[in-house]
Amino acid sequence: MKQARTIAGRLNDLINAVNEARNLANSPHITYTELVERAYEATQPARHLSTDSVRHIREARNGRGLAPNPTVATLDALGAAFGLRNGARYFLSDAEMAAGMLDQVREAHGLSATRGNDGVAGLMHRAAELGPANRRVVSSLMDQLLEIERLHRSP
Repeated sequence: MKQARTIAGRLNDLINAVNEARNLANSPHITYTELVERAYEATQPARHLSTDSVRHIREARNGRGLAPNPTVATLDALGAAFGLRNGARYFLSDAEMAAGMLDQVREAHGLSATRGNDGVAGLMHRAAELGPANRRVVSSLMDQLLEIERLHRSP
């Protein structure tokens, strides 16, 4: 059961990283169906991955209440949905290696600048609570501020 909770936590970390980026882009959150489609595109065929299996892995229990026991191929396909070349390694490795791989996913989604910067991360979390229209206003304001800073930095 401990391994199932570890895998579930790491899947949640991946989903949260993608959803964090999507919040900033005013895009809808990733769905289990999209994950399965992305896994299929990345691994063809990923027939061993279904929306139910993704949900069971994320909840750390299957439909009968037992801990899921995904295969290495399933974990590889699930990782591939997030751009990881060796998904099983991410889900089954030690915490330090998994954190490094999660950083790669965050970087691929433009979130690396927030790591270790509580001020930026705090802004992101606050912006994520806004509705789509207000996030567009904040995004426009940020664009204007960035332009002002670029002008001041130019010689």
